Amino acid sequence: MNQATRRLIEAACIIFLLISNSACTTVAPNYGCFPTDDGELIYFDAKRGKEILRHEKVEASRFRPECQPPDRDYNGHWGIPVDGLQVSIRLERVCFAVGEPIPIALFIRNVSKKVQSYDHLVPDKNLIIELRKNGEIISPRKESNKRSFEGKVTRLVQQSHRQYIIAHTQRKFTYQLLDQYDLSSPGHYAVRFGRSVLNREDEAGTNVMSGWAQFDISTN
Repeated sequence: MNQATRRLIEAACIIFLLISNSACTTVAPNYGCFPTDDGELIYFDAKRGKEILRHEKVEASRFRPECQPPDRDYNGHWGIPVDGLQVSIRLERVCFAVGEPIPIALFIRNVSKKVQSYDHLVPDKNLIIELRKNGEIISPRKESNKRSFEGKVTRLVQQSHRQYIIAHTQRKFTYQLLDQYDLSSPGHYAVRFGRSVLNREDEAGTNVMSGWAQFDISTN
């Protein structure tokens, strides 16, 4: 075994131990809110030997509606926690014109006392979006040219990334409804978000779902 290979193995072992240690010992602090991990929320304190949340980020989260507990986030449409995870869907407003973009914000929150994780696929087939119009289910647009070369390549290069969320924090994603659904007709709509979370022990999937967010589309 050469020196370069040995260093790679040692680095992999260190990362594994850090993740394992965090998963076993991280305790949810009592922030009174759930800071959003934007890539700058957490840093590793070498002296303490653990991950630390940046104080200024936590303080800012205390005033953000999406970072509040469900009973104080009236527009979060939070669902029931499943296996330590809870999800939310938010709309910028409840009235849109035909053809107007309808962005939605999706949150995955860790409500447990230890690190939680889930598989993020590229393309992400574990993402669940359910849409209804006047109470009836709307299916997403059918993929065009499913057998095209581009479609085959996309399926072949699909990758899985394990995403980790430390206790009492959350992740945010955005989704554009018009990219997948035909919303060219006026009406009353309802949408909810979810994820299929894989249990690594028995390889069984469990769905964690948000509540329903409602909105209207009109011609003016």
